[in-house]
Amino acid sequence: MRTGIVFGLVATALASPVFAAGTNDHMVRYIKRAITPTAKDIEILNFGLTFQAGVYPALSSHFEGLKRFSAEDFAKAGLDHRDRQRFEQIAKEEKVHSRAFEGVLGDNAVSPCKYTFSSSIRMSTAAWFARSAEFIEGIGVGAYQTAIRELSNERLTYAYSAIMAVEARHAAYHAELQGQSGFPVPFETALTYSQAYTAMADFIVPGSCGPKKPLPPLQIFPALYTSPDSQTKYSMGLNFTEPAFPAKKYYAAFLNAGTTIYEPMKKVTTYEPMKGGPPSVYYRVNLPKKLKGVVYIMVTTSSNNLEDSNTVAGPLVAVETD
Repeated sequence: MRTGIVFGLVATALASPVFAAGTNDHMVRYIKRAITPTAKDIEILNFGLTFQAGVYPALSSHFEGLKRFSAEDFAKAGLDHRDRQRFEQIAKEEKVHSRAFEGVLGDNAVSPCKYTFSSSIRMSTAAWFARSAEFIEGIGVGAYQTAIRELSNERLTYAYSAIMAVEARHAAYHAELQGQSGFPVPFETALTYSQAYTAMADFIVPGSCGPKKPLPPLQIFPALYTSPDSQTKYSMGLNFTEPAFPAKKYYAAFLNAGTTIYEPMKKVTTYEPMKGGPPSVYYRVNLPKKLKGVVYIMVTTSSNNLEDSNTVAGPLVAVETD
């Protein structure tokens, strides 16, 4: 019993606004102190600030949603006052994360992109806002996985790890809000910068990124489409715009639980165009067994080694709950 009381007092102290604010400032100072990032570190941090970690988009979307939707709007979406408080907390933490990135980067920080949150269907209701937040946070966590192994500075790696852990908590919370498990698999799935950029591209106003400080060039892959009526328990339909020089064979790469599973794709000629998809080629692919949680689907010409250079389309983001 005494242990429980002591724990409760400690938890209360940790949760107090004064303590939290001091901790935030200390960590930001720690990250900035005695760090001279290399050119590669600067590139990685800028990707993190703008796309891969979702700091700018997550910050923008959370504040936009809180500004637009009242507590009553949240209630209509099945979210209570505690959920709204959580969104407020996440928005504040994203702001601290952006301060940390900008503090290290200084004049090397890219200028923010413009985002489509305010005008898109993703902000039409509080429910859509919550779903978009889940999507953004999930991409951010996956992209952190790639960045953290490429940083050259030990202090930056420590800071990135600290931020990634909190971003993972955000993502887990958002998944639970959508009726999904916040921790469906034991390993996180990494995303390359181009994969994360492509997944986020639909949220970004084209040509708006970095008007003062531009990002290094990133590849945007062609879109990959599916539709509910094309899916069965064992297979799904996919369509995409075929390259000018088509490959003889395509594979669907399923990124899930820290691994990639490859399945050969079979072209179909009688398939009806899928709603939302452009005039393109249509394929069917068998679904791997035991997929759980968020699954990123890519089309590649490789049967065992997905890379940006052999990517044809995607990612298509899906959630497997069975």
